[in-house]
Amino acid sequence: IILIEEGKYKEYKEVVAESIKSNYSFFINPLENSEVRHNYEYVIKPTVEKHNFKIESVDEISHVKEITNIIVDSIRKSRFLIADLTEEKPNCYYEIGYAHALEKPVVILAKKGTIRHFDIQGYKWNYWNNYKNLKDFFERELVEVLKNLDKLR
Repeated sequence: IILIEEGKYKEYKEVVAESIKSNYSFFINPLENSEVRHNYEYVIKPTVEKHNFKIESVDEISHVKEITNIIVDSIRKSRFLIADLTEEKPNCYYEIGYAHALEKPVVILAKKGTIRHFDIQGYKWNYWNNYKNLKDFFERELVEVLKNLDKLR
C-alpha cells in the first residue's frame, strides 16, 4: 500500500510513469572507498552500460542543489539500483530504504566481512572478496534483475 499525500497524486503518477520506462539506474555507495570506486568503474558501470542502462553515482552528477535532493531524485527516477554496503554507512542504508519504499529493485553488494544489519539482513546480499570475484558474479545478478523489471509493475 502506498499512501499519497493529498494533492500529490498527479506528481506521483508522473514519477512512476517516468521510472517505468527509464533506462536509468543509480549506484549507492560509500564515496571515499577506493576499492568500491574501482569496482564501480571497472565492473559495475561497464556491465550495466552493456545492457543499455545508464548508471551514475552521486559524485558524477553536476548540481547546485542540496545533495540529499539529488540522491532522492536519482533514486526516484531509477528503474533499479545497485548498492555497495561496504563500510556500513548510514546514508547508504537510508537510500536503500527509500528505494525499497518506492518498490525499486536493489542489488546489494558488500565486501566479505561487512556486517548485515537487522533491517535489511533478510534481503539477498552478494559478497565480493576482490575485483575478479565481483566480476565473476555481478552480471549474473544484474541479468536476473533486468529479466524481472517488467514483472515489477
